[in-house]
Amino acid sequence: MPYILKERRRIYIEEINLLGGRMRETNATDGDLNFIITKLIKIWLGPSPRYTNYNSALGVLTGMQQELYRRKIAPYEDLKIKENDDVYD
Repeated sequence: MPYILKERRRIYIEEINLLGGRMRETNATDGDLNFIITKLIKIWLGPSPRYTNYNSALGVLTGMQQELYRRKIAPYEDLKIKENDDVYD
């Protein structure tokens, strides 16, 4: 769940914005994004992760995927259905 307290967001937002800007400036690819997320998870896991840590990381990635779909992709698909007709009708 990306909805952390504002106090916690303040810890990270400046660096995230800098990195995001750098990614746009360099036309980062999906491979670049994958690399960045993988490195962050690797650092977060630490030097001796256990199964529960890996399981938590997988849960985070799954939740990220579902929230991206729910908040951004599904509304986009709904717009395209209106523009181009529904394939399921």
